[in-house]
Amino acid sequence: MKIKKKKHPFAALFMAAAIIAAVPLGINSSLSELREEASDSYYYDQGGYAIYEGLEKRRAAASDLVTLAKRYTDKEPSLEALADDLEYQVRCAERAVFDGEETGFADTVRANQALDSSAQALADALEQVGLAEKDKKYPGQLIAQMKSEQDKIQRSSYNDNAREYNAKLERFQPIAFQKALATFDKAVTEEEEAAVAEDTRIPVPPAAQEAPDAPDYDVVMEQVEDFTRDITDRANEFAGDITGWAEDLSGDIAGRVTR
Repeated sequence: MKIKKKKHPFAALFMAAAIIAAVPLGINSSLSELREEASDSYYYDQGGYAIYEGLEKRRAAASDLVTLAKRYTDKEPSLEALADDLEYQVRCAERAVFDGEETGFADTVRANQALDSSAQALADALEQVGLAEKDKKYPGQLIAQMKSEQDKIQRSSYNDNAREYNAKLERFQPIAFQKALATFDKAVTEEEEAAVAEDTRIPVPPAAQEAPDAPDYDVVMEQVEDFTRDITDRANEFAGDITGWAEDLSGDIAGRVTR
C-alpha cells in the first residue's frame, strides 16, 4: 500500500524562519571571536610587543616632564599652566586604559594622542628656560622616548588585525552588532589634538560637521523599492527551497514510521 505524502507547510515555514533567524546569530558569534582575537594582540602582538605597556611608558615620560617643569615654576611661572595641562592629559590617558577594550580602544587612542601636543608644548617652553646643566638633556630626551614608543605602537600588528576585523564587520552591516576597534596608527585630527579648555580644564568638543545635502526623495524611494523587491524575491526563493526540503524530509520520516 502506497502512502501519500502529507505536506506540512507550517512546519516548513517554521524551519525556514528558524534558519533565517540563525544567520545573524552565527555571523555575530564569528565576529565576536574575531574581535577577541584582534583585541588579544593589543596585549601581546605577533612580535611579542604589548601596546598597553608602550602606553604606560609614554605616560611615565610625560609625567617625568611635568615633574621637571614644576621644579622651575618659581623661576618661570608660565610653566605651571603647561605642566598642569600635561598632567591632566596624563590622568585622562590613565583612565582611558581601564575600559579601553569594551569601547573598542577609541578613548584610549584619543587620550594617548592628546599627550603629544601638550608634552611638546611643555618641552619647548623648558628649552627657553635657563635649566640647570644636569637638567638640560631631559626635555629632548623625554620627548624622544615618547616618540620612540609611539613608533612601536604604530607598527604593532594589532593595528592590522583591527583593520581586518573592521573590514569584515562593515561587510555584515546592519545585522552585525559588534563594535569596531580603533587603531593606534591613524592620523591625529585637529579635534583629537585640541587642548583642554583654559578655564574649565574640560576637553574641547570636536567641531560639528557640516550637514550633507539631503538626497533626492524620488531617488531614495526608487532605491528602497528595488531593495525591497530584491529581498522579497530572495526570501520567496529561499522559503520555496526550504519548504520543498521540509516536505521531502517529513514525507521520508512518515514513510519510515509506517514501515
